[in-house]
Amino acid sequence: MFIFSTSDNTTSSTISYQKTRVYSLKLSLMTLILVILSILFFDQKITWLFREDDWKWLFAREITNVGLFSHYFFLALTGLAISFYFIKIKKDTSDQVIRFLEKSKVLVYTLLFSGVWVHIFKFLLGRQRPKISPDFSPHVFHPLTTNWDFHSLPSGHTQVLFCVASFLAFYYPRYRYFFFILAALLSFTRVMTRDHFFADVMMGALVGHLSTVWLYTYLIKKNVIRLKNQ
Repeated sequence: MFIFSTSDNTTSSTISYQKTRVYSLKLSLMTLILVILSILFFDQKITWLFREDDWKWLFAREITNVGLFSHYFFLALTGLAISFYFIKIKKDTSDQVIRFLEKSKVLVYTLLFSGVWVHIFKFLLGRQRPKISPDFSPHVFHPLTTNWDFHSLPSGHTQVLFCVASFLAFYYPRYRYFFFILAALLSFTRVMTRDHFFADVMMGALVGHLSTVWLYTYLIKKNVIRLKNQ
């Protein structure tokens, strides 16, 4: 679920861009095949399963915004403020405080970097959101548009959830399966509310996860992130 973590018996010198590249290519190929199949055969059928105002739609509507970027960015900025308070005011430079500062900074970098990529793909692909057409047509694309109605692929909420899940899996690998399963379940509410097709969610998960993996490879190489043996 993640090719390295802070608990690995590795150092920055053993983390390679080649390893990240191979991992990314394999995961991208597998996911893109599923995305294409979903667009061609399943997206419309899955969307039809969820009717507005039934209990499933209402339940999903209540919890779907847990994937908003602003929630996690606010937490990351709060973490930075707390860290600077202890370091600058309390003069506390203990390993625990420095580690907390690192995590807060890394989460800020992660959310911003991943967010840029998801919006690039939304602009380039221009897929129509399911709720825009009465029959939930899955094959309408208007590339290079800033129109929100055509920013369905990839799902931004899903990108955020898998970005955060990857961040947590990196720092707390013992619970990585829980983080990714929870992210997947929460992401599916985007389909249930008809804000996104299933393929959009899969693509959002890919963007959120791989952008995080690449960023962490870079940050480890630059010693911004400290591994267990450093």
